[in-house]
Formats: sequence, structure tokens, C-alpha cells
Amino acid sequence: MQTRHYLPTNDLLFHKVIGNADHPDITAGFINDLLGIEVKDVMIQNPYDIRSFRSQEGFQEIKTTIVDVLVTLPDGSQVVIECQVGRQKSFLKRALFYAATRYAHLYGDSEMPKDQGIRYDLYDSLHPISVINVLGFSQFYNDDKPHRIFTLSDDVSHMNYGYGSDTLLPVGMLSMSFLELTKPRGNAELSIRHWMDYCSGIPDSPEAPEYIKRARRIIDLQNLSIEEREMIDRRELELADLAAQLLYAEEQGIEQGIEQGIEQGVLKGKEQATLSIARAALQAGSDFRYVAKITGLEIETIRELLDEIENK
Repeated sequence: MQTRHYLPTNDLLFHKVIGNADHPDITAGFINDLLGIEVKDVMIQNPYDIRSFRSQEGFQEIKTTIVDVLVTLPDGSQVVIECQVGRQKSFLKRALFYAATRYAHLYGDSEMPKDQGIRYDLYDSLHPISVINVLGFSQFYNDDKPHRIFTLSDDVSHMNYGYGSDTLLPVGMLSMSFLELTKPRGNAELSIRHWMDYCSGIPDSPEAPEYIKRARRIIDLQNLSIEEREMIDRRELELADLAAQLLYAEEQGIEQGIEQGIEQGVLKGKEQATLSIARAALQAGSDFRYVAKITGLEIETIRELLDEIENK
């Protein structure tokens, strides 16, 4: 009998695995693979506790969190790990806002030492920060690369801003990593492909590291409590209902776009009609690859339409 697996990107399960204080090596492995560093010791600041997912309405309803997992490395550097399944308007702005807010949060931290004959200013409490975003949608449209890291760097020498020997992060003071699960896994490095398989529910390959295999075992049905199962099942039903609503809205939007396109096609020509159909489909939440397929438009044109829609 095949063991059942829930999708690891479920809010509760993502935190249970990546933010589990009983399995910090899984968290360390995830950070090492996504940021390209080597660190063994990690401190999870908000370790998994099922009570934090109980809403005020009752224990069976899962509560959505803002920051999924917050980790501190031995040198004080911070890593924020977030899983975002559904596409959101202005997501890149929101992601940067949370990164900047978290960086500034430690400003003037009272835990800084004050008795070693060394003068500290308030900025000494700030440490480099990296944010890892696991996305269940496509955010970047110019290529099929599923994993990328943005940093602050000099445009001539490419030296990262604030990089020095006092940090474990080779990317300087601020970096943002994105893993797009909808992109072709074949375009990623092997270590990234293993995590894409895990997050997408694809069975482990024989060469997958042990910490990923253990992560999958943690979310086996037999290893979850009754309360966890009930909360996850309820959340899955909510997401299924939402997906059905979005699909209906998408279909309605495409139909409306086609009608508008036909009407505009008579007046303005085939090109404007196609753009009208694409715009309506994107506004209804269609994936940009799907829109490119049904309209025949170039990816760059779809990207411009998305930017236009998101900046309204």
C-alpha cells in the first residue's frame, strides 16, 4: 500500500519540516542548497508549534502566517524562508518590504554586549539577511530558470554590498532567492531539482540527500497527529474551493477577452484583438505561459502586459 503524502507547500507542513527545531539539519540543508553556502548550525527563531496555527475560531482552522520560518546563523546573519503558493499583486514589492523590515528589526538590539571596553553604536546590531521565497507560480518571465538570487552589488566589479569575512553569507548585506516551482526542473542544478521534486510531490530520486528523504517521511500521513490531519484537510478543501473559483473567473475572463477581442478586431485589427484577449486572461489570473500559448504573443509582450496590470 502506497504511503500518502500531503503537498509539502501546505502552510502547516512547510513550517513543520523547514522550521522544525527537532530536525535543524533539514533547515540547514535547505539553506545551503538554496543559497549556496555551507552551514551546519542554525537557530530557528520561530520553531514549529501547532498552537501557532490555531485561529481564534477553532483548532481545526489553519491560520495563515506572514513569515514562515526565521533562522539565525552562528554569525548572527538572518535567513527568512517563505512559501507563497498563490500569485499576489505586487508580490516583489511585498517580499522586499518584509526583507527590509526584518533587517531593520534588530536595530539597537539590547542584547549587544556593552562591557568589553568596546564602543558599539546602534547599527552594530544589524546583520546580513537573505530571504528565500518558494513560489507556486511564475514570477519572472524572461527565461525558464527556476532558481535565482538577487543581491546588492557594484555594476562594474560585481562586488556585493557589505561583503566581508565577518559573515557566512557570500552575498553581502541583502539577498533575495526565488525558487519558482512552475518552471522546468531540468533547468536547475541537481540540488535545486531535489527540492523542486519534494515541494511538488514528485518521488525522491535515489541520489536525493538523506535530509530531503527524511523531510518527506515527516509529512507521511502515519507521522501526522489527528489534529494536524484535520487542520491540513480543512486547509486543502479551502484551497480547492479557491482554485475552483479562480478557474471559473479565469474562464469568464478569457471568454470576455475573446468577445472584446473580436469586437476590437473589427475596429482596430488583429493585433489589438490579441492583446485584449491576453490582457483579460492575465487579469483573470492565468499563468503567463498559458496566455502566450493561446495568443501566440512573445513572452516579452506578456511580461509588459503583466507589468502594466500590476502597476495600475
